[in-house]
Amino acid sequence: MMTGFDWFGWVVLPLLIFTARIIDVSIATIRIMFISKGIKSWTAILAFIEILIWLLAMTQIMKNLSNPVCYIAYASGFAMGTYFGIILEEKLAVGKVLVQVISPLDVSPLIKCFEAEDIGVTRVMAEGTKGGVQILYSVVDRKSLSKVKQNIVKFDPKAFYLIHEIKYSNKGVFKNKGKIKNIHRANQLRNSK
Repeated sequence: MMTGFDWFGWVVLPLLIFTARIIDVSIATIRIMFISKGIKSWTAILAFIEILIWLLAMTQIMKNLSNPVCYIAYASGFAMGTYFGIILEEKLAVGKVLVQVISPLDVSPLIKCFEAEDIGVTRVMAEGTKGGVQILYSVVDRKSLSKVKQNIVKFDPKAFYLIHEIKYSNKGVFKNKGKIKNIHRANQLRNSK
């Protein structure tokens, strides 16, 4: 057994720095996602936690400038925090996206698929470079996106589709806690009074 080896300085401290960087960079990724989606309530709290953890890690780096293992732990934690932050952001799947599908085929079966999932859809007839196409627009929760993509590929493996991030949306047909919220139906009821 090695005597005089500084386990804390060369093993424990780098592991703590590595872990701190994973946590603070993951939090930063989520904070940036919240900012881009206009979610204000959690952004400040996450910013506070993120910078507090960063300060603690940087303090240890500055106290141990002669320890290169701490530098490696800091950089590795940043890299792993970026990776885990992206995975966490995908798992949270916060917000809505606009799915745009362009196909030369009759998209009626795909529309029925969307409607079966309580997803609103708008069809537009258009002219593409190679002839007539149909364009579908649908605003969906990010949590439903993988199912929507599966339906598109099942319908037409060669379909061209785009997915756009949405910061805000207003009105339309959206799922609301397991029930469909249909603005058109609400307007009809309001107008009938």
